[in-house]
Amino acid sequence: MRRNVANMIGECNSKMNGYAVLLNYRYMNLCVKAEPASLLNVSVVCEDRPLDIEQVADVTISPDDFHFEVYPKDSDLLTKIALAIKTSHPEFKQEVKSVDENPDDSSDDGKYLLLQMPEVDDDRHDLLVNGVGALYDECKVKLDTNFQAYTTKITAQLVGCPAEELDEAKAALQEVNDKYAEMIKGFREEKEKEIEEAYQKYQEERTRRETQEKEEAEAHGKDKPWNLDMNKDVDE
Repeated sequence: MRRNVANMIGECNSKMNGYAVLLNYRYMNLCVKAEPASLLNVSVVCEDRPLDIEQVADVTISPDDFHFEVYPKDSDLLTKIALAIKTSHPEFKQEVKSVDENPDDSSDDGKYLLLQMPEVDDDRHDLLVNGVGALYDECKVKLDTNFQAYTTKITAQLVGCPAEELDEAKAALQEVNDKYAEMIKGFREEKEKEIEEAYQKYQEERTRRETQEKEEAEAHGKDKPWNLDMNKDVDE
């Protein structure tokens, strides 16, 4: 295969890889579980200059897969960090916690942020599923457009060459296209599985709460004393 054609196929591969990586990153920002990559775009303004969150805080996933703990490296930055995270991810529930048993509420010393991912309820389930589909479709269009563009370029480059050489080049290009088509399909399926698992978890928890509330209401009804009106005529 000619070097310039091989270079074209390499360029096509590079572009498709970029589209796939971007899709995966966008999926990470459709948060279901606590995903560290979702905080990469958080920018904390300190002394009039933006800093990445890893420069101002240490982040851990705890106490489970649906929470972040964010520990400021400087306690004075706690409020700015909270604001920056809220700007990037307003859907995260924030709570200020303390590492001390008897915290001083007037100071941010020893304080950290506990971030909770939103429940995947009915509305959020639909929002996430629609978002996953829309981002996939956008990426697939880019892959298809890129594939067609490089097919045209390579065909033009090999005008007058033996048909076998063109077929070889097209086959190599098709292999690249198939690889990334399968890759983004896997990204979508993995994200949709994560969403459905979280949605099932929400439904089970909702059912548990409803059952508990019903049992408590029934128990309260059984414990309630009878109220008899002794002055009422039994024949009425």
